[in-house]
Amino acid sequence: MEPEIRETNSIEDAQPVQLSNSGKNKREIRLVLGNLKDSINEHYGLYEGAPCINSGPCGNFANLFYHKWNERFDQKVSISFIMSADSSECYHVLIKLPNDDYYDGGNGILTRKYIIKGYEEGMYIIDMLEYDLELLEEKSYGLVREYPRCPNYSVDETADIIDIYLDRLRISLN
Repeated sequence: MEPEIRETNSIEDAQPVQLSNSGKNKREIRLVLGNLKDSINEHYGLYEGAPCINSGPCGNFANLFYHKWNERFDQKVSISFIMSADSSECYHVLIKLPNDDYYDGGNGILTRKYIIKGYEEGMYIIDMLEYDLELLEEKSYGLVREYPRCPNYSVDETADIIDIYLDRLRISLN
């Protein structure tokens, strides 16, 4: 389902939405982030059964999502890295949500336990508690590059899709 593209009002002057821990808010966040994931996967497709967004541009997606979420909501997200046991490789870059679950544009919301079961023994997760562009560039193997497994990746199109869904979430939680 292709998201409807519409002009949105600038949120630069808007106050961040305060998130509560109510069941309604949790359900709405899960629903909207699930719809965002579906839209991203429909837009970029799959490569050998895996979401293309997670096959290269995961760091770029996480960077966009991080900034767009944190300008809209008072409970902040951070960026995380799934690392090999020997620290020689970053397998994946994703978002850590305020409730300590994780999120990426291809798989949606994931628990730490689920992530750990999907990787080799000894792998670990680094949570970037303070934003560090240099570290993100390093772990992402560069944010501005070609993505052979996601050749049609576009920062602008991804940003537009994220905007649509996070604006929907902000409106629904107000």
